[in-house]
Amino acid sequence: MIEQVNRVEKQAVLLFRALHSIYVALGAFAAATLVTLLGAVRGPFQGAVWFRRLVGLGLVMGFGGVGGLMFGSVRLFQATRLSLINIR
Repeated sequence: MIEQVNRVEKQAVLLFRALHSIYVALGAFAAATLVTLLGAVRGPFQGAVWFRRLVGLGLVMGFGGVGGLMFGSVRLFQATRLSLINIR
């Protein structure tokens, strides 16, 4: 019984971390889109340096979003595995 409670607590922590990383990933994707659009709009007026910086920042944020989704997916997989153990 205690083992099952411990597994459920661990599962809750995994789900919380997965949700947190997925929210961060969504924010990073939104920020990457906005920054890249700003770079595309301001690029012709501000010059190539601004364009490259904004697009580079957008790429970094996009990679952060992908990393957050990957981390969240791993945590969800671990939480699902614990659920299956509890069901058995």
